Amino acid sequence: AGLVPAPGSVVRAAASRLLRAGELDPSTRLGAGGWLDEAVDAYHAIVQRPEVRELYLAGERIHEVPFTMRVDGGMLRGTIDCLVRTAPGRMTLLEFKTGRPRPEHRTQLELYRRAAASVCPESVIDARLVYSGDV
Repeated sequence: AGLVPAPGSVVRAAASRLLRAGELDPSTRLGAGGWLDEAVDAYHAIVQRPEVRELYLAGERIHEVPFTMRVDGGMLRGTIDCLVRTAPGRMTLLEFKTGRPRPEHRTQLELYRRAAASVCPESVIDARLVYSGDV
């Protein structure tokens, strides 16, 4: 399976299956329907970017990679959006974001890169933030 544009109804159905009870505050401005609309829009914005498609399709992909690592005396748990094996001994970490770039995104990306390096010590890890909007 590749990163391909899919009809909005297919993306919406997939996104709705991922939404767990209690994850969406019903008092938000969007509600579940608006959240799903935004998810569909973000997906289509990302898959239509040629540089992202090329990188995504460059090799084996591993999605939703959980990790736990020690940071500053505490434990950090997270989930890497996607790792792509782009060549033997080389992987690219893709961290997908909506909204505008923020400084904490770079901090998170570096922490995730370190986590990926510990999970895949035989590989050089490149890391990239992928925004759904124009940046």
